[in-house]
Amino acid sequence: MAHEEKSRELSEEVIRAGTDFDNRERWPMRIAEAQITLGVVAARAGELDEALVRGRRAIEGNRQSLPSLALVARDLGHVVSQQFAGEPEAVAYLDS
Repeated sequence: MAHEEKSRELSEEVIRAGTDFDNRERWPMRIAEAQITLGVVAARAGELDEALVRGRRAIEGNRQSLPSLALVARDLGHVVSQQFAGEPEAVAYLDS
C-alpha cells in the first residue's frame, strides 16, 4: 500500500504545483496524467466513483497530446474493468 500512497501524494503535488491561484492549469498534460494516477489509486482502493471522477476530469478540456494521454488512461481502464466488472457505472465509463 505504500506505493499507492506515494503515487497519490506525488500526483496531488503535481496538481497543486501545476495549477495557478485562479485554477488555471499551467501543465495540462501533467495534471491530466496525475488525475489518471489518482483514478488508478482510487480504483485499486475500491472507490469506483472517485476513480471515474478522476478519469473524466483527466480527459476533459483541450490537451495537445491525446495519444499520450490515451496510453496512460489505459491503466485506469484496465483496473476499472478488473475491479468493477459488470458495474453499470464502470461499463458506461469504459464504453465512453
